[in-house]
Amino acid sequence: HYVDESGNPIAEDVTDTPESSTGTSYDTTDNKPKTITTKDGKTYELIPNKTKGEENGTVVPGTTEVTYVYKEVKGDVIVHYVDESGNPIAEDVTDTPESSTGTSYDTTDNKPKTITTKDGKTYELIPNKTKGEENGTVVPGTTEVTYVYKEVKGDVIVHYVDESGNPIAEDVTDTPESSTGTSYDTTDNKPKTITTKDGKTYELIPNKTKGEENGTVVPGTTEVTYVYKEVKGDVIVHYVDESGNPIAEDVTDTPESSTGTSYDTTDNKPKTITTKDGKTYELIPNMTKGEENGTVVPGTTEVTYVYKLKEVPTPPADPAEPTEPCKPEEPSEPEKPSEPSEPSEPSEPSEPSEPSKPSEPSDPGKPSEPSEPSKPSEPSEPSEPGKPSEPSEPGKPSEPSEPSKPSEPSEPSEPGEPSEPSEPSEPGKPSEPNKPAEPGQPSQPSQPTPEKPVSNEVQKSSMLPNTGESDSMIAWSAAALSILVGLGLVATSRKEDEEV
Repeated sequence: HYVDESGNPIAEDVTDTPESSTGTSYDTTDNKPKTITTKDGKTYELIPNKTKGEENGTVVPGTTEVTYVYKEVKGDVIVHYVDESGNPIAEDVTDTPESSTGTSYDTTDNKPKTITTKDGKTYELIPNKTKGEENGTVVPGTTEVTYVYKEVKGDVIVHYVDESGNPIAEDVTDTPESSTGTSYDTTDNKPKTITTKDGKTYELIPNKTKGEENGTVVPGTTEVTYVYKEVKGDVIVHYVDESGNPIAEDVTDTPESSTGTSYDTTDNKPKTITTKDGKTYELIPNMTKGEENGTVVPGTTEVTYVYKLKEVPTPPADPAEPTEPCKPEEPSEPEKPSEPSEPSEPSEPSEPSEPSKPSEPSDPGKPSEPSEPSKPSEPSEPSEPGKPSEPSEPGKPSEPSEPSKPSEPSEPSEPGEPSEPSEPSEPGKPSEPNKPAEPGQPSQPSQPTPEKPVSNEVQKSSMLPNTGESDSMIAWSAAALSILVGLGLVATSRKEDEEV
């Protein structure tokens, strides 16, 4: 017989020795299997010391029974989890606890795709490296199934974008590929401002950050995005005097523009500025404050040009207009001599004395050369670059008109022929008086009045009063006659000169 520990048959009985004569030898050990597998797949194992009856001997009358006792043999299924090096990464799992052999099992319900260790590392199943049968039936003992995993790592990448999502700087790997569970903190890769290659400046907008700035690495890539807005700037030009007082409106040389934009304020740097009250200021180049050219930076760039009040030289007074020279007086008409009375027969006159030569008319004095007007003092040379305008040269006064030549006095009419006296001796011909010299043309600007030429009047002979003395009368008559003859000769000579 084959029974379990409870006496339940586990296999068909076997007739070791069929009906035989008593005394026949028998041995049942050839019918004593070590294990028995039942129809339902259970396995039983012999318990040697529990055999009942004599396994060998001789046949005796009747039936001799030998009973082999078996215990059920069970099995279990254990699952292991290891890394590529065979190191356990998780506790074993008993997929099927001790069960009767033949019991079906399936370990796939204990096959996670990823495993996270206590230290935060993550492992991922490598399917084609599984060891053992994932499913089947329990066999005596332990069935083992081993799943193999590789470590899954992760990294942390930081992005920098503008408000439209456009990248403004290269991405930064804050944490390169590391075991999951590794701590990270991206704030050390969070600049407050970023200047791009083209010179633009951007400023962080803290409340628009996307993603977790700190935490632990997880499988794959953790992304953190910092959002920035563009920071702009402008350039303002001021105009002040040496005391810092504004003298003109400020000028916006460069309106709000991206940082890095080039600017140049020299096109807004006048050399002179005239204020509303008419004052003129000149630039002082070496006192300019700020950079005249460069690139726009965040905020306002200020350039200040400093000016000084321009000194305007007083123009020299125009010379006085020369006075018109006065016209010389017209010489008066010489008096016509009275008709001489008929002289009595004169006694032989005494030889007349030589008439005195009329005095030479004095040469009019040459007017004094007018003093040259003083040259205005040269104004002090202003500091470069503004050169004061050269004062205009005073206009040359107009040339005074030449005074008209006084008219020649008219020749007196010739007196009537007196009765022929006794022929006196011919007196010497008086010399003709010189013509007065033409006054020289005065130099400009002032025209001195030329002296009036001395009138070349011929002395008139005085008529002797009728004293009643015959000698005296005759003498005077002879003298008068001589003078008249002389005058006649002078007049005749002058007339001939004019005709020539």
